[in-house]
Amino acid sequence: MAKKVVPREELERILLDDLRKAGAAEGATIKIQELRPPIDGANWRVESFTPGMTQSDLGPIVIPKIEARRTAEYDIIPGS
Repeated sequence: MAKKVVPREELERILLDDLRKAGAAEGATIKIQELRPPIDGANWRVESFTPGMTQSDLGPIVIPKIEARRTAEYDIIPGS
């Protein structure tokens, strides 16, 4: 299956939505880093996560799972 290619900001919103569904996004922020060259087929990774008002211990648990799933589905538009 071909990956969807989206702007960085859109993917950050998708990831925050995934975090919300897991109960870890109230007031949270997430930043994506573009990878050049891609690593293991992914052209991005989660660079930072700020928990905001969330349960700070939940984010580090769910982010790697979300990242692994979403890197298989999405690439970011280079330079976005």
